[in-house]
Amino acid sequence: MEGQNQAQKQFHRLYQEYMPRLYQGALYLLGNRATAAKATEKTWLKVFSQGNVSDVRVFWSHCVGTLLSVCARSRQSPYQVGEIVENPSPSQEQLLSALSQMDYAMRELTVLTVVWGFSPEPASRLLQIPCRLALSRLQRLTAQLCPASAKRVPAA
Repeated sequence: MEGQNQAQKQFHRLYQEYMPRLYQGALYLLGNRATAAKATEKTWLKVFSQGNVSDVRVFWSHCVGTLLSVCARSRQSPYQVGEIVENPSPSQEQLLSALSQMDYAMRELTVLTVVWGFSPEPASRLLQIPCRLALSRLQRLTAQLCPASAKRVPAA
């Protein structure tokens, strides 16, 4: 009975910590609350049922990879910016506008790096693309989101 109680505590702890982050990522990927909720639930059940929760970093990575896969199958268009964040800040508005205009592959990389904070190397591994390609795409993303910082200062 105590083992079951421990498992329930672990489930609730992981659920509270990771479900909001998974849902947030799914919402930014898909642009639709209902579809994001379904994708997140499907991901959670799949990953947690596999029982590999001893290392939370591995668990999170597995959650992210599974969510990317589920969302790729669930994606729909048009991307509904208004469903993602109510009363977005100017920076959120800029990101949402950019996301709505991106192709899905670029949106995945953006969510991994900007929303979830992955560095380019792990993001490229999760997306199964070369790191150089990820870096190139991130450079384009930076130019799109921060055009002032992307401008070069002419040599004197």
